[in-house]
Order: sequence, then structure tokens, then C-alpha cells
Amino acid sequence: TGEHTGNMPQETSSGLKTPSLFDM
Repeated sequence: TGEHTGNMPQETSSGLKTPSLFDM
């Protein structure tokens, strides 16, 4: 999901948008 960062919860919340930041 990528909520580990928590920088953009709105993006991770959807799970559709996964920037390189969360991809790491």
C-alpha cells in the first residue's frame, strides 16, 4: 500500500497512485 511513509496518505489510501517515493 505504501502507507509506511505517510507523506501523502491521500495517494497511498487509494493504492492506485504509487510514486517512486512509496515504491522504495
